[in-house]
Amino acid sequence: MPVCHLWLLPEARADRRLQGAVAWLARRHGTPCFAPHVTLLGRVSGDPRALRRRLALRAATWPAITVTLGPPAMGRSYYQNLLLPVASNPALAALRQCVARLLGVPAAADWFPHLSLAYGIPPRRLPAARRALRAWSLPRRLVLDRLRLVAGGPTPRHWRVLGTWVLAG
Repeated sequence: MPVCHLWLLPEARADRRLQGAVAWLARRHGTPCFAPHVTLLGRVSGDPRALRRRLALRAATWPAITVTLGPPAMGRSYYQNLLLPVASNPALAALRQCVARLLGVPAAADWFPHLSLAYGIPPRRLPAARRALRAWSLPRRLVLDRLRLVAGGPTPRHWRVLGTWVLAG
């Protein structure tokens, strides 16, 4: 059974801007390209069809969430390499708890909400990559208006979208 991840996706206009930054960084540093997202729940085990059914029945009842993003920061792991931290947000935390209960999975206490811009840039090149992002006019506020279920894999090119649902506006 594949391990799945639940992402929140930015509204279309911000998504295009963020996708441009992700693609630019990927080309410049030879790193993977991926859809901009905030991981709501990572490493969810279970039958993907059952997860998809449960989410499809409830997603439209959950609200879109507006979050505030911090400036580009350097993380300490491959999947938290160059990122925009998400400021503390009670609505986002409540949605996470609600979805975790629906799926019967724990919501790990060490959750660090963020929107990654790059995976795997070598540490010595991270400061310059972070400085270069100043030219991108990245959004500071973001509406997360879609939920996506993704089957994980060893690298981003192996990830598979299992479903995407629009959240209530």
